Amino acid sequence: MKMEHSISKTNSICTFWLDNHLFGVDVMKVQEVIPVNEITQVPFSKSEIAGITNLRGQIVTAIDLRRRLWKKHNMKKTSPINFFVRVKGELVSFLVDSIGDVIEVQEEDFERHVDTKNEISEDLIHGVYKLPRSLLLILDVDRAADVITTSDYVKRRSDYLKDNDRAQSAKMPRLHKKDMEVVQM
Repeated sequence: MKMEHSISKTNSICTFWLDNHLFGVDVMKVQEVIPVNEITQVPFSKSEIAGITNLRGQIVTAIDLRRRLWKKHNMKKTSPINFFVRVKGELVSFLVDSIGDVIEVQEEDFERHVDTKNEISEDLIHGVYKLPRSLLLILDVDRAADVITTSDYVKRRSDYLKDNDRAQSAKMPRLHKKDMEVVQM
């Protein structure tokens, strides 16, 4: 008598909470989680960019994940946490409400179709796992981090210069080439 064994593949997911929704990212993409330190705003950046932060000497773009995910901005006042992930070789910080656990999920429980009742930008959600007490929304970190490019900055700055006289533009902060590489995704 031949016995068949089915080995189901599990995935390790690092979870976090944002506005009472449980989100997750593959644990291999997460570098570190720390309380928010000082964030410096970046002129002419999109509203989803909270600014830049310093992680042990490395300048990192901080993305306000609440603004990025919700179609209607629910600007809940919390002390966010830096959730650092690697995206296309670059380090990015997502600002989240709180950190959950690292959990193991069965690959066969994954569903690609996500219906968030039009609350959350579904194009930023890779799929969902149904857990016993909640849904685990898997964040597509590549899309969530795709907020700004250097060309976006250059165009915004160029538009600004066209609309303002040279005297005013001399007071505007300059972004140096070394800084532009940091915000490029």
